Amino acid sequence: MRKDKDRRWIKNWRPISLVNVDVKIGSKAIAKRLENVLPHIIHYDQNVFVKVRTIFDAARTISDVMEVTKMRDYQGIMTAIDFEKAFDSLNWNFLHKSLENPSSGGSKRFIRIYQVVLSDQ
Repeated sequence: MRKDKDRRWIKNWRPISLVNVDVKIGSKAIAKRLENVLPHIIHYDQNVFVKVRTIFDAARTISDVMEVTKMRDYQGIMTAIDFEKAFDSLNWNFLHKSLENPSSGGSKRFIRIYQVVLSDQ
């Protein structure tokens, strides 16, 4: 827990992870492999988890949308949603199906390793 967080709120506590070195190596290998695939399967408007994209891309997109709507006198509403701990609500079946899609570039062997490593999810 960071010192600037209120200890009374459970959401500010983080679990301690005690994993073996082999799991850490496997996780790193999967992450490195996904680095090459993610830019092709994640929509270009999504800016997180893709190495070549940053939060500044999202800010620029918002600025561009606002500029175009003002220039063309469009009416509309912009909404921002913050999904706290969104990873906990990830649909693992969807992720597995996405990796099995031939256009994702994932081999059957890689997908099987991925499923074994993340079988606790």
